[in-house]
Amino acid sequence: MPVVRRELLTAGIFVFAIPFFNVLVLVFGLDLTEKCEKPMRPLIFKILVCLVALSSVAQAHNGPPFPVVVDRASGPYKVSLWADPDIGQGTLFIVLEGLGTQPLTQEPTKVEVAVQPVSKRLPEKTYAAERQNNRDSPHYYVEVPFDKQELWNLRIVLHDGPKVETVSTRVEATPDDLGPTGLLVYAFPFVAIGFVWIRAARKKSPVPASPAKEN
Repeated sequence: MPVVRRELLTAGIFVFAIPFFNVLVLVFGLDLTEKCEKPMRPLIFKILVCLVALSSVAQAHNGPPFPVVVDRASGPYKVSLWADPDIGQGTLFIVLEGLGTQPLTQEPTKVEVAVQPVSKRLPEKTYAAERQNNRDSPHYYVEVPFDKQELWNLRIVLHDGPKVETVSTRVEATPDDLGPTGLLVYAFPFVAIGFVWIRAARKKSPVPASPAKEN
């Protein structure tokens, strides 16, 4: 079963949270658009903006692959690395191009990726990368099993006969799913927004006038 990515969860909450709270408002007989105090509206807007900003920060390490190395020269190659270093099964994409404006005339005979925790608690392990044949320029793909959230040393090793070119960098392995605690943390701001709306609307709800007594 695929894990729930943080950006999909955030988008889903944004889509369904507002209609959900509107239903609650209707059940309680409230009208947010007319009876919500105007001073509360800027506060709600600010909360939403902060929530979007926090979501963007969180997505910096979770979600689609992000560039780690861009156009770094190594021998006859210009190397770029995109990574999605999720704990459990990280994925790395390596792109090779020729230097300058020259096309790449000869590809390496073998591409490998070597990883090791910066703490050196594990020995370095090497994984062979597979070429993606549906690409014009050489693209290579490799899966790496990161077992812990921490910084990892990473080496791209390009073999061309007796010649070996190496590009070194670091990546941080991060969890790919939220877990129960993460779900609660992400849901809390939306629940707080709904509470503010309902509370503001209830304060503005007119008190039904008592029927006049007949003499």
